Amino acid sequence: MHISTRRKACNHSKGLKVVDLTTFLATPTTGRILGEWGADVIKVEAFKGDPCRVNQAVVFGMPSSDEENLAFDVANLHKRFVALNLKTEKGLEVMMKLLAEADVFITNTRTKSLAKMGLDWESPAREVPAPDHGPRPWPRQEGPRKGRSWL
Repeated sequence: MHISTRRKACNHSKGLKVVDLTTFLATPTTGRILGEWGADVIKVEAFKGDPCRVNQAVVFGMPSSDEENLAFDVANLHKRFVALNLKTEKGLEVMMKLLAEADVFITNTRTKSLAKMGLDWESPAREVPAPDHGPRPWPRQEGPRKGRSWL
């Protein structure tokens, strides 16, 4: 009997273009999985970086330094990175170009923040067709906690 220790490459999402505007661990893992399945995932970060680069390692008691953070690295495997200032016109212009080519937009950014930038579903400022957003129910879209993060 022969047991193979090699995993075959999974290409379920090959050719899919994903824009990942996520932070911390749960939502970035969605982009990582799509990347593992062959998607081209571009993670958009602020110039100061994703808070997970430092904070998550501290929360989970993992060793980290300015150069390495295991929690961040694992959540963001199979991604390309770009740093954008989405509070500027130029940063938003680049983001809109990325979204114009994207099939999927993953975000855990608050609804009000997305609306301010013109990146929400209903925004009249959107110049490109909306790619699929995910996960759509976070932050909450209805109820007494509307617009708040899930915590």
